[in-house]
Amino acid sequence: MCNQFESQSHLDSNDLLIAEFNYIAQTAFQAGEDRSRVSNFYFVTAGAAIGAILSAKVDPNAAAGVYAGLSGLFLVLTCVGLFTILQLARLRTAWEESARAMNVIKDYYCKHADQLNLAPAFFWRMQTVPKGRNWKTVAFLLAFSVLAICVATTTAFLVYAVMTWYASGGQTPTALEGVLIGGFGVALGLGVAIGQYLLYEKWIREAEATLQSRVEAHYAKYKDILPELIDS
Repeated sequence: MCNQFESQSHLDSNDLLIAEFNYIAQTAFQAGEDRSRVSNFYFVTAGAAIGAILSAKVDPNAAAGVYAGLSGLFLVLTCVGLFTILQLARLRTAWEESARAMNVIKDYYCKHADQLNLAPAFFWRMQTVPKGRNWKTVAFLLAFSVLAICVATTTAFLVYAVMTWYASGGQTPTALEGVLIGGFGVALGLGVAIGQYLLYEKWIREAEATLQSRVEAHYAKYKDILPELIDS
């Protein structure tokens, strides 16, 4: 019975490759969807917090405590912004890994189904996968939007922290002091945003280097089966 089953059954490699390609396509789609969800969650959270603060009325007798709470809230939002930036970096490289995995299957078919001349049908190939550190990608624009909000939340954190100190002493800053406090806050916010951007680029650069090494090793291992790797 077992021998009869083995003689009648067979495995279709094309079905397996199609299933693998579809699975990889789903992972690429999910990385894009998660990227939108992560950024939208941060935008909504920051917007809701800022809206609640703008609509709140501060009791002069409890101003120091309120300002301290607001300072802590904006500090938390700045930290959440950092985590959002790092998630965007990971999701961007996750999409790139899926795109490269799809292109491995394309290269395999191009070499082993050469009679069909499939290469002209594939506009997206290994060498056309956009790099993660590209200012023209949606991923970077989302990251830039998060960084812009982080500038505002960091500025607000410093301003409310200083206002806590003034309120605890029963004092109010002068107009010039207010301008200086705001200026220092913006400078701190820009510094934090630049630091977050450098970390964002570092994570993408390291992930891309690791991914490139894995791709090169895969093509070198199966150099007799896959075509020569041409990547920019």
